[in-house]
Amino acid sequence: MKWFMNLSTQYKLLAGFCLMIVLLGTMIVEAYLGIMAVHESQNILYREEIPISVNTLKVRAHLNRERVVMQMLADATDRKVMDVWKQDIKENSDETNEILNKLRELGRNKPDYMVKIEKLITGRNTMNQLRDTQIIPLLYEDKRQEANKILEAEGERYEKLRDIAIDLSEMSEKNDQRIWMESNQSVRDTIRSFIILGAIALVVAVGVATFLTRIIAGPLKQVSDVAEQIAYGNLTVDVPSVNRTDEIGTLTITFGMMLEGLKMVTREVRETIDALTAATGDMYQSIETADTRDDETFTQPRVEAQNLKRLADRLKKLIEQYKV
Repeated sequence: MKWFMNLSTQYKLLAGFCLMIVLLGTMIVEAYLGIMAVHESQNILYREEIPISVNTLKVRAHLNRERVVMQMLADATDRKVMDVWKQDIKENSDETNEILNKLRELGRNKPDYMVKIEKLITGRNTMNQLRDTQIIPLLYEDKRQEANKILEAEGERYEKLRDIAIDLSEMSEKNDQRIWMESNQSVRDTIRSFIILGAIALVVAVGVATFLTRIIAGPLKQVSDVAEQIAYGNLTVDVPSVNRTDEIGTLTITFGMMLEGLKMVTREVRETIDALTAATGDMYQSIETADTRDDETFTQPRVEAQNLKRLADRLKKLIEQYKV
């Protein structure tokens, strides 16, 4: 830690700020990664899983409609009505093909989905071929009994296709729930990480502030207290000793040298004033004791000696205010 104490104050402050910036950057990165994870989960959910669920439900609805319309076509006897139902079957079939193609595109990177989608497409193509090549021609030839037998036989195939569509729908719903739960978990993890990092950043910030205060503001306060005592005339105070080479250490050492110099000068001034006081006192005493009271020659020296004695006494009182 001594190497850090010897760094200049600006580098100490820079190190503290850099540490806070690193922690803040870590929090930002963590938040960004969490948000991106949630964003990616939602993208998968809204771009792939939900469309698969919706289109699977549409396939089931079209299969049910196609079965109902085929039965109505089988029951119709009017050729015009039959043409209407036939056209409806064709349009419904085209829409179903379009939906199945969308499902195939959505599930191209999902092997589990693709297995069921391909089974659904294959089974439906077989049903469509049988419908277009046998059932409808037999109905138009008025061979309804034979057509109805084929329709009854195709009921089992229809049930299998419906079961595949139901399985596909349930699989998609489970994946929707799983992705939604993972997204919520990512949000909770991000919030928890953000709180933990925030708490760590707060603790570190308080620690750094306290540490910098102790190694920077603390010594400056000590020097300030010493300077205040000197300003009140107390030169007996001691400057705290330091073992550092930064600005604080240089200031403390320099201030200590200045204090020692001030003490030395004060002592020398005091000694000089003491000597001057003693000399002026002796001079004044000599003039007073001499039989020269009526001699005008000693009048001026007597006055000057009195003034010099008063000045020496004032200087002595002034220097005595400083404790050395």
